Amino acid sequence: MAGETSRLRALTSPALRWILCGINADCYTHRVSWRERERWFYWGAPLALGPALAFLPCLVYLVIEPQVKYGPAIAAGILPFAGVAEFLGVRWLVMGAVARPFNLLSMLSSGALMILLVIAAYTGLFLAAFAGRV
Repeated sequence: MAGETSRLRALTSPALRWILCGINADCYTHRVSWRERERWFYWGAPLALGPALAFLPCLVYLVIEPQVKYGPAIAAGILPFAGVAEFLGVRWLVMGAVARPFNLLSMLSSGALMILLVIAAYTGLFLAAFAGRV
């Protein structure tokens, strides 16, 4: 296992290892430094919450009832990038929330995940209400 970890470090750049940290078991087995946890929170929270807030207006005003001439084409360009950003943001928030030891940044990451849960709930309610109206 140690040889695989060193090979991963040798083959990938630091930025790619940062994105693919789940492959590297060190993220979950060693104590995470404050700087790593700060980076996970400061990048993860905007990347998770921004696309979550933008999803409902983008879907309604660009796809369901287009208000712009090329709305569906614009949405086809925006939504995949928002999905990737959402995935990375949630991943980094979860990594910050479950890393040992539990401290202030773990609590902030957990709080951001709870806010994301509320955003997902109201998005589902508004989509259901909109579907019932149409």
